[in-house]
Amino acid sequence: MGLGGYGPVLSQMLFISSLAVMYILIKAALEHGMNRYVFVTYRQAVATIAIAPVAFFLDW
Repeated sequence: MGLGGYGPVLSQMLFISSLAVMYILIKAALEHGMNRYVFVTYRQAVATIAIAPVAFFLDW
């Protein structure tokens, strides 16, 4: 009982859905007064923390 050929389609739907949720949360945070520069700083910090272990362990 596998997914057959639906795996790529389902993963793409999950990815697009997560992007939609992210955009809604970003819009809500900015409308409630979050500074855009602070948001960009937080976003870059989270991305760095998420990607740094991959770069460290793969030694690119």
